[in-house]
Parts: sequence; C-alpha cells; structure tokens
Amino acid sequence: GSEAGPGEQLARLNQQMAQWRQAERDVEALQTAWSSQQNLLARQAELQRECSRLQAEQENLIPAGKQARSERDAAEQALKITLDLLERQRLARSENVEALRAALVPGEPCPVCGSGEHPWHQADALLAAFDQQDESEAERARQALQAQDLHLQELRDHHTVLPTRLKQAQQR
Repeated sequence: GSEAGPGEQLARLNQQMAQWRQAERDVEALQTAWSSQQNLLARQAELQRECSRLQAEQENLIPAGKQARSERDAAEQALKITLDLLERQRLARSENVEALRAALVPGEPCPVCGSGEHPWHQADALLAAFDQQDESEAERARQALQAQDLHLQELRDHHTVLPTRLKQAQQR
C-alpha cells in the first residue's frame, strides 16, 4: 500500500489548501505594505516640497521686511517733514494774515487778489480753513505711516510663524 486512502488524500488536500490560503494572505499583506510604502514615499516627497517652499518663503521675507522697514521709515520721515512744514505754514499765515488784514482799506481793492470785497476779512475764519486743510494733510501722512507700520508688523508676524511651520513640516 503505497497509495493513500481517501481520508489521507483529503487531509493532504486540506493541508495544501491551507498553505495556499496562507500564501494568498501573505501576498495580500505584502501588497498592502508595498502600497503603504508608496503612499509614505509620496507623502515624504510632498513634505520635502513643502519644506523647500517654506524655506524659500522665509528667505524671501528678509528682503521684503527690509524693504517694508525702509518704506515705513520713509513714511515716518514724510510725516515729520509734513508736520514741520505745516507748522511753519501756520506761523507764516498767522503773521501774513494779520499784516494783510491790517492793510485792508474799506472801499479799496485787496492788494492780494484785487477784489473790492474782503470775504476773508475775518482772519480767524481764514486760519481755521487753512488749519482744517493742514490737518487733513497731516492725517493722510499719519495714515500712510500707520499702513506701513501694519505691513511691517504683518511681515514680522509671518516671519515669526514660518520657522514653526517649517519645523512642523520637517517633523511630519
């Protein structure tokens, strides 16, 4: 009896079937592991691109910050010059208006504009109008400086946050 009986053959077939099923599960596990590795490699490449982008952004912030600081300093200087100039104009107008008003003679034409009437005979109204215009100009200069301050602060904030984002991207 070298031939096995049906029970033995069935046992061998069941054992071989179990081995094939295990081999199939092993192949599926390897396919899953390979797929995970491919996903991880793709994610790694994506993170490397993100790190490179963040590093480039950080490097670009430095010259942008220097430029913004320069523009802010120029706006501050413009405000100072504007305020100094407006103050000198106020003083000059105050003196000139008083001198012109004293020179007005009723019935004679104005020596400045030639008008027979003097609508700005009240120096206070004239000075108030000039002061209002001056204040508007000063306010525009202040707003320009505030806009530059805000821009500079936004760049500083971004520059502060960027290294953290870069570290996070590198650690992922």
